Amino acid sequence: MIKWTISSLEYDIQKSGKNNVVSKINYHAWDGDGDGMGQVFGRVQINTDVIEASEGVEYYDPLDNFIEWSDLTEDKCIEWVKESLGEKGIESVESRIEKQWSESKNPTINLGKPF
Repeated sequence: MIKWTISSLEYDIQKSGKNNVVSKINYHAWDGDGDGMGQVFGRVQINTDVIEASEGVEYYDPLDNFIEWSDLTEDKCIEWVKESLGEKGIESVESRIEKQWSESKNPTINLGKPF
């Protein structure tokens, strides 16, 4: 089972009257056992910009559902990462991890020198 963790959060100290507004999330996803491992480090940007209403476009403020810094959880941030990546992005990350893990268990490339 692939595990997801949050390495760090980048945030605006103040934005739109809110404090500590997360703008980027650095994540680490991995899977492995004693015989091998696959991992991906990545970064996603969180949209915190207001979209003003215009013809055919509704007003949208992503900070309407703002979560206070002290109330943020790793699970919520992982949810944001996955929402940002979308289904295809998640599949790509997980596929890369599985490929690395398989390669680490049955290597087709090695390092070394004959002397």
